[in-house]
Amino acid sequence: MVVRSVDVNFELEFMPRLGRRARGFKILFDHLRKRAAAKADLVMVETGCIRPRHGALAWAAAGCSSILFDAFAAETKARFTSIDNDKDNCAWARKHCPHATIICGDSVKTLYELRKKIERIDLLYLDSYDVEWGAPHSSALHHLNELCAASRMLTRGSLVFIDDNTASSGKGLYIRQYMQSVGARQICEDYQIGFVMP
Repeated sequence: MVVRSVDVNFELEFMPRLGRRARGFKILFDHLRKRAAAKADLVMVETGCIRPRHGALAWAAAGCSSILFDAFAAETKARFTSIDNDKDNCAWARKHCPHATIICGDSVKTLYELRKKIERIDLLYLDSYDVEWGAPHSSALHHLNELCAASRMLTRGSLVFIDDNTASSGKGLYIRQYMQSVGARQICEDYQIGFVMP
């Protein structure tokens, strides 16, 4: 039986390590806690799990979102699934995220198949397929495909956050346009962008 920790203090333990992502994660977890107060057993799904940088955790460089979501799952009894197509990354995530379900596979296909097991996603965090800032389109298209694959599981109030962005580029380039078209409310405009589904 897994013993869940309930004494994680995100502000003290994690936020000082997150660098440019600290503000985005604060917004994300503030909204996620409100949703947790209204709905039991939240479901969080992430694409692109943690990976080692020179054998260590890269907090400021990469954000270590998997560890944050795993700690939140332990604290709130939420379900957390992380998807990555690299076996070594998945092994690293299993080592550091004991409360997570780690799936090794293509993120678009896996998200599409998850609809058979998951009715709703409360947080969809998209952070796979590294972006090339001078040519962001292949990464941006991949993340839009991920959103499409997961869209049936997104309900009113679901959060969608995308890592690695600027105002005019990044992984969420096409997702930003899509969200504006469907009337999603943007709640974060930073290195991460975040939306609440209508």
